[in-house]
Amino acid sequence: MTVAFNQGEIVMAGRTMRVFIIGQMRDAADEQGLHWLQRLDQNIIEPLMIHMKLMRDPKSSSIVDFHYVVQTPFDLTDPDIMDGVVAAIDAADIIIADLTDANANVYYETALAHALGKQVITVGDRPQFDMNGQRHIDLKQDITQETLPVAIRKSLIDAIQQAHEEQLSYNTPRNPITNFYGTSLPRASSTVAVADTYFNNFASPLVKSWTEINFERTEHLYPINRKAHENNTNILIDMGRSIADRKALRLHVIIPDRIEYATKGRINTLRGIGRNHLQEFLISAPHRSFTITALFDGNKKFQFYDMPTPLEGLQKTIERRMKSLEIVRDTPEWRERELDEINLFSEALERAIRNSDPIIRDHIKVVRFESRVLSLRREEAKKQTPPSLLWMYDLLVKS
Repeated sequence: MTVAFNQGEIVMAGRTMRVFIIGQMRDAADEQGLHWLQRLDQNIIEPLMIHMKLMRDPKSSSIVDFHYVVQTPFDLTDPDIMDGVVAAIDAADIIIADLTDANANVYYETALAHALGKQVITVGDRPQFDMNGQRHIDLKQDITQETLPVAIRKSLIDAIQQAHEEQLSYNTPRNPITNFYGTSLPRASSTVAVADTYFNNFASPLVKSWTEINFERTEHLYPINRKAHENNTNILIDMGRSIADRKALRLHVIIPDRIEYATKGRINTLRGIGRNHLQEFLISAPHRSFTITALFDGNKKFQFYDMPTPLEGLQKTIERRMKSLEIVRDTPEWRERELDEINLFSEALERAIRNSDPIIRDHIKVVRFESRVLSLRREEAKKQTPPSLLWMYDLLVKS
């Protein structure tokens, strides 16, 4: 997976992504034993996605940036088909729903996909009135790859490409449910509340503490003191209080792709390892003080960094999602769901930043750190890690 580190731009190249096709399963199989959903998968959707370079061509050795897996209910092994379908919809990035004959089960599953904020493409019969305006392609069940009209082929490619791009940018799809709630139901979950609490109780007041004039209303701001150690004694070194001294300061919120890197125990270990490289600062505020880690070059130029320990609390959310599926911790499936929650936290935090006061917005930057680079040699990691985060590589490799 490669990650772009600009705030709000997170590109998940190389990650396994999923398309799940839903529709009626009781139609008669053809002479090859394939039902319509299987033919739709194997003869139309997969060839189109290979053409779009969203899937690897099994007949070619070429490498693609994105690797999609396309499934239908016929691929599921859960003995309770509905449990399997719900789990597959929850795990999918894109849902293709065949609405032929207005099957009640398919509408139920489509509504679930809408509520979960999935990218949904409907095909088959034109949807009922309350789904008008949604992404839809008229696709008859007798169409094959050879008889697929050019116009419908283009419509499918455009719809899949749009869904893919919106999924990468974490845009909430517009549908009757998200229109009503203003977001998808998972985005109204505890993960979003955790992100909002982190922003409101830590990130925002921290920035205010170094950008606001003190109570005396002088030209000075609240003090920033670097914690230092001399002769086994803690001392505080004042870092200047003028507006000019503070203008270039930023809080970099580091979001790792694994929760284990954001646990309190792990972060305390890193502080010990990095004592000669990272510095701790004490920032005064009207009603409290903040201790924050900074990268300091010795010339009164430094930047603040924080890895949100509230991410550790998301483990319980993941465990609840995994329990009924009997998915074991640290398996690829577990990691996918873990990354879903981390991405949701990051998206909610970025939204809170965008909606905040301009002064706050200009002094906070969300940065993603990808643990994949830890398996690389330093020279290779240096090429794939932003210079401002190379110290993270050094500390985590040592730990």
